[in-house]
Parts: sequence; C-alpha cells; structure tokens
Amino acid sequence: MCPLPVKYLRGVGSSTEEKLLKLGIRTAEELLDVLPRQYVDLSSSVPLEGAEDGSFCLFDAVVVSKGKVIKKGKLRFFNAEVLCGETKAKIVWFNQDYVHKILNVGEKYTFFGKVKLTSYGYEFTNPHSDKPGGKLDKGTINAIYPTKGLIGQGVYRNIVAEALHFCPESVIDGVIAEKYRLMSLSEAYTAVHKPVVKDNSSALRRIALEKLTERIGAFRLAKKEVSSDKERQYRSDADFSPVLGNVGFTLTPSQEAAAEKIISLMRKKERMNAVLCGDVGSGKTVVALLAAYFACVNGYRAAIAAPTEILAKQHYSFFLKALEGTGIKAALVTGGNTLSERKALFGAVADGETDILIGTHAIFSEKLNFPKLGLAVIDEQHRFGVAQRNALIEKGKDCDVLTLSATPIPRTMCLAAYGEAEFITVERRTTGNIKTAVVPPEKREDMWKYLAERCREGALAYVIAPKISDSEGIEKENCEELQKELSQYIPSEKIGVLHGRMKTEEKNSVMERFRSEEISVLVATTVVEVGVDVPKASIMIITDADRFGLATLHQLRGRIGRDGSKSYCFLCSSASCDRLSVLVSCSDGFRIAEEDFSMRGGGEIFGLEQSGAGSLKYVNASTLPIAKEAAENIDLSKFSERLSLIGREFSLSDVTLG
Repeated sequence: MCPLPVKYLRGVGSSTEEKLLKLGIRTAEELLDVLPRQYVDLSSSVPLEGAEDGSFCLFDAVVVSKGKVIKKGKLRFFNAEVLCGETKAKIVWFNQDYVHKILNVGEKYTFFGKVKLTSYGYEFTNPHSDKPGGKLDKGTINAIYPTKGLIGQGVYRNIVAEALHFCPESVIDGVIAEKYRLMSLSEAYTAVHKPVVKDNSSALRRIALEKLTERIGAFRLAKKEVSSDKERQYRSDADFSPVLGNVGFTLTPSQEAAAEKIISLMRKKERMNAVLCGDVGSGKTVVALLAAYFACVNGYRAAIAAPTEILAKQHYSFFLKALEGTGIKAALVTGGNTLSERKALFGAVADGETDILIGTHAIFSEKLNFPKLGLAVIDEQHRFGVAQRNALIEKGKDCDVLTLSATPIPRTMCLAAYGEAEFITVERRTTGNIKTAVVPPEKREDMWKYLAERCREGALAYVIAPKISDSEGIEKENCEELQKELSQYIPSEKIGVLHGRMKTEEKNSVMERFRSEEISVLVATTVVEVGVDVPKASIMIITDADRFGLATLHQLRGRIGRDGSKSYCFLCSSASCDRLSVLVSCSDGFRIAEEDFSMRGGGEIFGLEQSGAGSLKYVNASTLPIAKEAAENIDLSKFSERLSLIGREFSLSDVTLG
C-alpha cells in the first residue's frame, strides 16, 4: 500500500501542503510520525485573576480593543486588550494574521496561554483561543507540535486527526504481537496524538518498537541486495610526520590506534563503512585528516561534509595548515559562495586540481562531478538529510565511508543506529578539568553575579537557551529574554547572540568577536553543540537543562575547557531532575550515553528529535530483543518495498551485516 500524500487529507489545501512540505512532511504516515513536542493539560490551568508569573491560564474574556497588524521585516504582529470580569489583560500575536481576521471587538472568547506579569499587568504571547464551549474545554489534553510557526496548532491537530484514518499497517507479525501483548499500531498513534490520559508512555514505546523493527528489517534486506566489494586498492604507505608536524600534533595512543584501524579497513577489498565515535575534544578531526591524506597519497581523493559553515571553516583551516608543503590541495565550498565561485571550485574538483573538498550542504550538489573519490567523511551524520548523504557517497564508485559521531553510542545500540558497521572509538585528550553543578531558581541571581565577575576578569562564557524566541507563548527560556536578563549584570556590548536563523555573515561576525574577546558572553541555541572551538571559553550555562538529553548536555559542556584550563558548567533547572546528577558526577561520555539510553531511550543517541524516526527516542534496552525477533518474522512478500524505501532513506545500503 503506497503512503497517502498529505494533499489528499481533508483540510489540506495547496497553501497548507506547501507548509507541510517545508516541515519535511509529505505523507499521512510521516505526519503521524511527527510526535507532539509536548502536551498542554487544560485541567491543570488556573484562572486569570490572581495568576502567578509563568503559570498557564484558561479564561473567558471579552475583546475590548484590537490594533492593526504591524509589519517589521518578516515579523507581523498585533495587540489586543481583553477583559475578564474586572481583570484586564494585554495579548500580542506574532505572525498569526488569521487570528486578527476572526477576532472581533465586543465578543467573548476562551483563551489559554502562559501569563507574564509586567508593569502593564497580565500579558500573553500567542495564546490559544476559541469560542466559549469550543475545543479549549477544561479537562482536555492538547498536543503541541513542532510546526516552526508555519501552521497554527489547532489546524495542525485537525490534519493529524484526519491522518489517523490512514494509519499504516504494522510490519510486526500477529503472533509476535500476541506473544508480547502489543497494542495495535493504530491504537498507539491515536493515544499519542489524541490523548485522553496524561501517561501515554506505553503507546510511545509501541511506536518505537515498530520503527526499530522496520529499521532492523531494512538493514537485513539491504545486506541481501548489496555487494560491497570495491575495485579500488590502496597499496602505498603514507608518512604522516609532515602532516602532524605542520600542526604540532602528537597522536595519543587512542588516536593512533583509531587511525591504524581505519587505514587497515581502507586497504581491504570490501567497501569500508566505519563509525569513528569519540567524546567531545577527543581529536576525531585529526584521525579523519590522516584517513583523507592516506587516500590522496594513493592517488584518490576525499570529501569532508560538515553540518555547519562554522565547523566546515574550522576543518578547512586545520586541513590547510596540516597539508602545507605536501602537494595535496584542499578547498572549501559553502552556501556563502557566489555562483561564479562555486562554479570555479567544482571545475577544479572535476579537473583533478583539488584533492580534498570540505563543505557544508553545498557539497551534495548534483553539479559536482568528483572523479576518483575514494573516501567520504560525514561529520555528525544525523544532521544531514538522507538524500544528501547518499548524493555525496554515490559520487565515488565503491566509495569508503567514515562517519564521525561526537555523541558516544552505547554498543547495545550499534545495530539500530548503523547496522553492524565497524565501530571505532577514540578517547578524549583532556579530562577532569570541568566542574559541573545544578543551579536551582533561588541561586540564579548569584550565578549571574558570578558570571559578571568572571567576565570582568577576562573569562569567555556560553549561555544556552532551548529556543530563539517565545514564538508560541509556551517557552520558559529563550535567547531574546536571556539577552535582556543578562544585560542587567553585563554591559550589552559584551553580549552576543548566535542562532540558526542568522545569516552566515552575522554568524561568522559574532563568532569572530567571541574568539577575539570583543564580547564575553555568547547567548545561543544548541547551534554551538557541534564543532565550535574557542579554546579559552571556560563557562557554560545551560538554561532549562532538564529539557535536554544527557548526551546533548555533555556535548555542550564539551565546548568549554578545551585548552585544559579549569572550567565550570552550570545546569539551570527549576524541576527536580535526578538524571542531571549523572553529569555532575561523571565526565565519561560513553557512560553518560549508557545512562541516557537507560533513562530516555535512543532518541538522543540517534540525534533524532521529532522527525519520522524520532519515535526511536522511546527505544529502551528491553525493546531491542523484541524488535530483533519481530524483524526476523517480517513478511517480506508484503513489506519488502516499504523496507527498501527505509533502506534508501537511512543509507542502509552502505552498511554490512555479519
């Protein structure tokens, strides 16, 4: 049965279809696989009058006044004033013109949102609204989805409700389902998207089991279909001393062992599919450099794909210095190149003038012809689209593939994450120099004062928020609010902001100002999680730390203390969160990943959030044996096409299973 395109769902017109496509959602099944980011339990809401700052309020109010829609660049917003009994409230809506059209002065509506107490009084940003007696009934549980503000939550929920009528058939055999007393897949999706109880963990685990079974089944099918032998042979040895000498680098025993293992795999007749997994600061880049250099010495070439322009430029700078005087030429291609620059770069690659090409998503271009590509290095694989990864790998005939992962992966998860690929680890060079502490709300002001004092002494610090702004009125911490809060303690000109919506030039400028110590504090989202290297940075403050997985927190912590100096990581949390204590007592990324897996499941390990495979975050240790058994019993006559599609999506044709 072919997946149903979203355009055939009731309520999806051409405009909505376009927005869903921007969210990466093409079919009803993909829509169901985007799990709610959180739930809003209206039964726990409070009335407006007497509400405390930050609490969620559900109230009926009459619209007293409504302003015009104001445009500021891409931002559109309007204000309204409402009256609930004797209590007034001010509401602002961002990028929700449709609300302006349906909201009428003098009429009563039900509102739900997070209140903020200001000099005006009660204020709300983008609250949910409906006619009295509508969907905002006290006692209901509403799913909140990651729509990036493109589609209203109510509209999105209605579309998901339609998609539930087209739930996919389970690949798990009925005998297995009965043996383990599994709920039906349809029941699981319904429980997740239209919850009637607060606890839907069993439904989430059921969906995770389905996805993991599909993934393992796809691995096994891929093994039957793919021959992995390669024509290319590496015969020459490589003297790495000039390369290492250029960067003043002495390999640790762990790095040396990893490089030797990778080169031995490249020498084999079978196509290499290896995962180099190392903790933050372990030196994976230098190992990848040696692998690329080895390929070039043997007459082949290499491509390095980095997830961000900042990281690509860091790799390029490092490679340029290392390759000086060797005769091997490296080049950099990013989205910031002009068309003429990119054409020249691609021409140099096609003509054999460039040996190693380092790039961001631009490296996947169909216009890039890459003769004699022997090695593809993919840094943080999960941050690239599936088609993009394949596009690079397929540029080289029988191309060896080396994936770098900065998130240590428990060995128990290797099959689910990569198949039985070669799994190589490298240990961190510097350990024990970072002290971690959990900061409760009552100590927050003391923390800011400490930060201000350290910055006056010349320290550099990161302050991390889960979001850029409070676009939906439900986020506690965000970059915009943190910047304002910090300016009470630190001069505004010493504070910079970095996030994914900024233009390339802006990002580069902010990072350079931070490196040069022109600014002392960098307020950012998790865009700094991977590859940002400012050795002097010694303080990391993570707000709403309980919202992140341990692996992500550990990655962020790895941005500081990279020069070996004493450093401090502060985890701000208003909730009692036992798992944060793991970070306080442990600096071993592999142990942390194991703890994360046992506590949260596989989502952080895969680096997947609310995507089609995001439900894998609910995989746990007990799920794996059931999934393996279920995968062995999949009816291939019925589901082979579906598994092949999954194989193509996850590059599973590049894995080898024993």
